[in-house]
Amino acid sequence: MTLLNLGQSALLAVILCFGMGCPASACITEPDARIVAAKRLDEYTEREKLDVANFPPAETQQTDDGWAFNFSSTSMPRHLVTVIVHCDGGSEVSRLIEP
Repeated sequence: MTLLNLGQSALLAVILCFGMGCPASACITEPDARIVAAKRLDEYTEREKLDVANFPPAETQQTDDGWAFNFSSTSMPRHLVTVIVHCDGGSEVSRLIEP
């Protein structure tokens, strides 16, 4: 039995990775995603001059690429705000304002 040198080991790792699939990087955890979503909601409410206290805790769903947090304000006009937090920690915000 012979030991593989460093170059051979690296080549074997590349072949195995492409042949069997590379391990995926870990996705952001729900608690960490919740922190990101809360920060993005704070930014939204500040920009729109709303009181963040009018937004009860979000409905949370896990998605294929992270987490979705659906916030709904209790004040009128009602703001429906969705914060998507991707596995890599990136995020996006969308909103719908009901009259």
